[in-house]
Amino acid sequence: MSLLNYFKIINGDVTSIDEFPWTVLIRYKRQATGNWGCGGSLVGKKTVLTAAHCVESAALAVLGNIEFVRLGEYDYAKEIDCVMSSGFEDCADRPVDIEVSDIIVHPQRNIEAKLHDIAILVLDEVPPYTDFIRPICLPDQSLANTYNSNDILFVAGWGWTVGSVRSPSNIKKYTALNRVDYSQCRGYYRNVIDYWQICAGGANGQIPCKGDSGGPLMYASNNQWILTGIVSYGPFPCGKPRVDGAPGVFTRVSSHMPWINSILDNIFDPDRYSWEK
Repeated sequence: MSLLNYFKIINGDVTSIDEFPWTVLIRYKRQATGNWGCGGSLVGKKTVLTAAHCVESAALAVLGNIEFVRLGEYDYAKEIDCVMSSGFEDCADRPVDIEVSDIIVHPQRNIEAKLHDIAILVLDEVPPYTDFIRPICLPDQSLANTYNSNDILFVAGWGWTVGSVRSPSNIKKYTALNRVDYSQCRGYYRNVIDYWQICAGGANGQIPCKGDSGGPLMYASNNQWILTGIVSYGPFPCGKPRVDGAPGVFTRVSSHMPWINSILDNIFDPDRYSWEK
């Protein structure tokens, strides 16, 4: 599948300046120019979860090699992000750019079947813990039963805002999605959907679209945000009448927790929650 079928947010709303502080941008460098191509989620002091297709050779051939990960961003068209709130100017800290020291793709990754579309980026250094940079909770054992199938899911990123036109949003956006059951989702995607994935979409064409790949699908429970999925793929063009109702497909994080923990606990980020604030 072309990178054009891997996605950005259609029909979404602008986030507040400090909302979803675990969302990151991946910067690619092709020759003398750079571009933002995918997103991800900070899940520890030095680790980011993203989609495997964001770091594989097909993506790198188009976008260039990964230059760095940006944390704490809101509007990448501005050097310092500021918004007006209650008549006062509210400004964020300067975003932080950190190089990637290692990339680990799931060992069972199946490109043709689009399965296990998940990868871990290991950051070269620990970013500051601020109102604008902090990790999202993973669905570990203590959170395993907190998700209800009726819970509203959210996705956030800097994706295309019009499905058939190349129009990425420089400001972080989000949208609310409903979970779509497997039988309905398989009807759209020829029965290739399985337990390793989650399907979700909005009634008015709200889905991620090109550029939001690797970003978070999440829900709130007991005042905690929990990462339930990773943006993987969906219909193209996004949000157009012929595909309205077709959901997005996300890599299910809970199904991959044994692998994630084996990497983070044993190798790269064993004390990922003992952040010095």
